[in-house]
Amino acid sequence: MLARILLYSRDASLLSTRSSVLNRTGLPILNANTLDEVESIAAAQPIAMLALCHTVTAAERQKAIAAVHRHHPEALAMNVESLGTSSTKAKRPNSPRATRLQPGFLAAHPPAGTF
Repeated sequence: MLARILLYSRDASLLSTRSSVLNRTGLPILNANTLDEVESIAAAQPIAMLALCHTVTAAERQKAIAAVHRHHPEALAMNVESLGTSSTKAKRPNSPRATRLQPGFLAAHPPAGTF
């Protein structure tokens, strides 16, 4: 089975929009709106990357990373920021980066960039 990108956002409309855009690229995308969904999807599906939308709190990010890491230690994590405001660009001036999932990593190294 092909590994997928798990997109996690607490905003259903934003999740739907981002998922639709990514699906057009041919990337295999799965959506989660809650931590419980992240856990159940990670347990049932091969995950290559966890994409965390800006609507997810820092505490939820840590829990989501830990949930995916339990099942897929080789998976990557990426923070997905909102585009379009100068304050967002000022806070996140670098391009996206992906990193191996490690519980506690995001707390020590907040992701930079936008997606």
